[in-house]
Amino acid sequence: MKRLVYGIFILLAVGISLAQQPAPPQYDAKRLLQSLKDHQRKIDQLRGQYSYRETAEFLTLDDQGNVTRRTVSDYKMFFVNTHPVRVLEHRNGQPLDEDAAASTREHLVKDTARAQRAAPGDSTDGTMSVWSLLETMKFTNPRHVQWQGRPTLLLDFASDPDIKSSGMAESVARRFHGQLWIDEQDWEVAHLESHLDDTMRWMGGIVLQVEKGSRVVMDQQRVNDEIWLPSKMDVEFSGRAFLLKGFRQVIHLRDDQYVKASNQQVAKLASGGR
Repeated sequence: MKRLVYGIFILLAVGISLAQQPAPPQYDAKRLLQSLKDHQRKIDQLRGQYSYRETAEFLTLDDQGNVTRRTVSDYKMFFVNTHPVRVLEHRNGQPLDEDAAASTREHLVKDTARAQRAAPGDSTDGTMSVWSLLETMKFTNPRHVQWQGRPTLLLDFASDPDIKSSGMAESVARRFHGQLWIDEQDWEVAHLESHLDDTMRWMGGIVLQVEKGSRVVMDQQRVNDEIWLPSKMDVEFSGRAFLLKGFRQVIHLRDDQYVKASNQQVAKLASGGR
């Protein structure tokens, strides 16, 4: 269950000072996305040289907002063929036992193979990403603001009814609306806030139902004055699974310990350290 929900939301995969300046009333969505993607392709090789730590905290809450279950997992993150690959290293502060370590190695082999086969920029597992979210959107109300002291383009986005969904990921993505902050100097997504417009149901709600109002907030940060990498994501959602008791879950992702590695070091990570 956790893996399903985590897979859907985890790749969502991006003090606001509203010093607004005059701007056009609308923005060409296709041109915006293409320019962002073109920039990403230019720095793919540089991104592939980086690894970092990701700490994922999963909280399950009761109806009163009390935490009933907490799990913290530490991952090593790196890129294979532009795609992020995560390797579980610790759970709840403890090293993995033999069975968990073996399972992690198996997942690493499969995830690396998928990343090598997938085209750059495509999802490797069919789940929703930042791109699948933005592909289905229209952008309005562009304005120039300051975000963390840097000139930033802020836009509102909502589902574009003229764009047809192509698969489950985009069908899920088009249920969201929100705002997008783009760093104007580096042309990178610096911040993203997204909210679920309506309740989502899988198999009529029999398998999974996620309630309206669920939200995702994502940040990236500039590293070594040369590249932007994920820094944090917060996901809050509630729903019901398999017609059983409802659930409320909060996911906090925190990224740090950015390291620039050689191609040989990245290859070693992809092979499980061997």
